[in-house]
Amino acid sequence: MICPYCKEEKDVIRRGTRKNKFVKKQQYWCNKCKNYFIEHDGFEGMTYPKEIIAKTLHLYVEGLSLSQIRDYIIQHEGYYLYDASW
Repeated sequence: MICPYCKEEKDVIRRGTRKNKFVKKQQYWCNKCKNYFIEHDGFEGMTYPKEIIAKTLHLYVEGLSLSQIRDYIIQHEGYYLYDASW
């Protein structure tokens, strides 16, 4: 793991986890610049796991409506996707 702040690779250690509603990510600590960071995976700031986001986008490209996608994710994956249309 490379520190995004000082670009150091040797003094980085795993230190705890960062959690939100559905996702738990490994947190890292740089001993050189004394900063916490997480691995950048392109899904920063997202509430749902990256697998659910990717599956939802795939279903949308396949032609399912948003309500059909919501019903599919609730039934098969167990995640409740709220309806923000109101």
